[in-house]
Amino acid sequence: MQAIYWIVVLVLGLLLIIHSLGFLRSVKYAYWNTYDSDRYDISQNVSASIMSAITGQHLVMYYWCGKSSRMFEFQHYLSMKSAIRVLHPDVIFFLYEEYPSVDQHLMYNTWLEELRQSFPFIYVEKLKNGGACERTISYRIEAITAELTKRGGFFVHENTILTPAVSEIRNKQRVKALNRTNGYGFLMIQKGLEFGEGDQETIDCEDSSSMTSYSNIYCVNIARYIHPKDIWESEKSFGELARWAAYGETSIQRPEPDYRELVPNIAHYVWIGKGRMDYAFYLSVLSVIYVAKVDMVFIHGHRPTGYYWFKIKNDRKICIIHRYPTVYVFGQSVSGASHRSDIWRLDFMNKYGGLYLDTDVIFVRPLSLNIRAYEAVMSYDYTTGRGGSPYPDIVQSGVMLGKRGGKFWIELMKTMRTYRDDLWTWNICHVPYKVKERHPKTILIHNQLQVNCPDGKCHPTWWPNYKNRSVHHLSTNSIPDWRNDAYGYHFAGDEFPPELRDERKALRSKTMFGEMARFVLQEAGLLKQLIV
Repeated sequence: MQAIYWIVVLVLGLLLIIHSLGFLRSVKYAYWNTYDSDRYDISQNVSASIMSAITGQHLVMYYWCGKSSRMFEFQHYLSMKSAIRVLHPDVIFFLYEEYPSVDQHLMYNTWLEELRQSFPFIYVEKLKNGGACERTISYRIEAITAELTKRGGFFVHENTILTPAVSEIRNKQRVKALNRTNGYGFLMIQKGLEFGEGDQETIDCEDSSSMTSYSNIYCVNIARYIHPKDIWESEKSFGELARWAAYGETSIQRPEPDYRELVPNIAHYVWIGKGRMDYAFYLSVLSVIYVAKVDMVFIHGHRPTGYYWFKIKNDRKICIIHRYPTVYVFGQSVSGASHRSDIWRLDFMNKYGGLYLDTDVIFVRPLSLNIRAYEAVMSYDYTTGRGGSPYPDIVQSGVMLGKRGGKFWIELMKTMRTYRDDLWTWNICHVPYKVKERHPKTILIHNQLQVNCPDGKCHPTWWPNYKNRSVHHLSTNSIPDWRNDAYGYHFAGDEFPPELRDERKALRSKTMFGEMARFVLQEAGLLKQLIV
């Protein structure tokens, strides 16, 4: 028995030795087949751009100078995005004298924080005693040069965009592209060089206002404040370069219609609290049924009450959708009917698509097939920029048109993770504009979708200087043909037009609003019997 035991052990040992020799042989050949430079030329299988990215300088430095409160704006975002796209850095050092400020009320310039959330290797560090930000531009350049010599890599000015051509020079010993007057540009020093050592190549950056092409240049300096809307459809070379930096593509950032699937021909309202349907709400429902000619009208929340509801409730196109009150969104408390309505309307767009409108909107035209071919449609609001707001525009959410589950609605719903209960317009007017800036091809801004008419004065956002409160339809000829100039009119505000509060006044009024009310009644087949 003992002899059999030792024979088995011996056989197993021999098998293990044979297997080990074979494994080592396979490892040996695998190693040489992969890494032996005599047998495997990596340059034949890996593109030059990838080789440059792997072997080039991997550190990028930004110096944010200034003791006053400066905001990290879109042009600064473009600079850092271009560095990330071209250099694929291991780390970005953001060295600051005073950290960039953010408008804590409206939170527009959040570009740096978004970069820190999307790129994992941005290190922020406060400069001691001002560091390279002290004294003159010449001193600053010398200090940055000394620091970069220690670390190796790139310094990029926050107002400078790198072009894809920079990848061609990242393996050089030294490249200097700094303007000694303002410090704009970039500097590259290979790691391991002593101060002043190595061959230096000097180049100049182009100015964004005068560049004609970026194919043969390495950097572009931006000397002005810009917004994303300035580059979306710009046909200039700078617009093309800026789109590449911001969105990763040079093409015009314009939404395209898709006629294979149209926006569902249905309308949604929100009615919370079982209140009485007023005359404006009554006219609104009539207008979407008989003028916009939708197939169904869904009233979400509660069933309205009152005289005008009694007149319309039996229409076969009207359906009440009882909905549980929204108390939380992404775990955050929601208060007030207006905020619940904000959240619900996004939910409608994601689940069903169609037309959402506030109860004080009157439609005067059917929705064209062309506008229904877009995935999402909204319009601008004339109240942009009041009180020093940094927003170049905001959207008016009283009318929303879209396809079910469109990318814009998905992205907008995600922003409810940072829902704010303290600001009425934040969640549904300001934030949608920020989503538009980051995903410009997902939504069409169609300023004829609605006209905002608070306090009886209509402010069409297609008119020049529309952000000026004194510019409205009574002070200009901005709405010569109300039936064809817009799809809908939104009567928000405290001083509601009397013609839309009282049917008798609507029938007698000679104003534009009286004409609208009678037009809706006529299309619904009700005008003759009311006049009699």
